[in-house]
Amino acid sequence: MRGEFFLFNSCSSVSGGALLIALVSGDAAVKFETMSPVESVKRVLVILRGIFHPKGIFVPDPVQYSLGEKIA
Repeated sequence: MRGEFFLFNSCSSVSGGALLIALVSGDAAVKFETMSPVESVKRVLVILRGIFHPKGIFVPDPVQYSLGEKIA
């Protein structure tokens, strides 16, 4: 879906640890707001694993996650 996790940004250089931010926009953002946190994390992992698995890179489950609020 267009706008679904269209940008991943690593913030480890400023956070002091592993931190990945995923952005959502448009209709995907509206759908995202109705998803459970567990469902959202699973969807992100499907996308990340689809990107990195073909390159032989393992994407582990997150140790911790937090979902942000809508920014208008």
